[in-house]
Amino acid sequence: MIKTTVLASILALVPYAVTAQTAETEYQNYQVSCETGSACNDLGVTYQEGNNQVAQTRRTRPTRRTRTTTVQPFEKWYTGAGVGVFFGDGLDTGFQGHVFGGTEFNEFISADLEFTFGFAGIENSNDDATILGLYLNPRFEYEFDNSNLTAFLSPGIGLSRTSGNGDSETDFDFQIKTGVSFPVRENTDVYVQGRYQNEADAFGIEGGAIFELD
Repeated sequence: MIKTTVLASILALVPYAVTAQTAETEYQNYQVSCETGSACNDLGVTYQEGNNQVAQTRRTRPTRRTRTTTVQPFEKWYTGAGVGVFFGDGLDTGFQGHVFGGTEFNEFISADLEFTFGFAGIENSNDDATILGLYLNPRFEYEFDNSNLTAFLSPGIGLSRTSGNGDSETDFDFQIKTGVSFPVRENTDVYVQGRYQNEADAFGIEGGAIFELD
């Protein structure tokens, strides 16, 4: 009778022992997979460090100058200047500068007033020619996706005054400019452009800077 009672008690405890052994095995496996628990804690640290690296990358990435898509006319102004060389009909290689100022209508269209001044030697002569111009220029811009480069096209009409060989004349003139610009600061772009002026039949290559006025 006593043997029967003891055997029954042992059999009754078997399921609990198996359950306890299973739990202990799972716990040991968990410890092994986490390398005594430190790796599991490191997971959160590694994740946090990854986020910090992403945030740091975003902070150090070069700032891209943003453009406002809705701009009221005469609300945003800009000015600029540049220099370059030009080649004209009957002229030696000359030098030309320009200054301008204007307003933005939106992110694609603006307009400016420009003054140009250049001089060059006259072929087969010891005299020099001076060329002055005043132009009204619409300006059309397109900023490339995933790039800081902005392409622009700017035709213009105005007056040109040419002096040389003891003579001078003022005529109606038109010009066209095209090039690309690149931001170097939040309110400053540098550009390179080509220019054609009809009256002097001159083509020039120029560089300069544009400054947005807040």
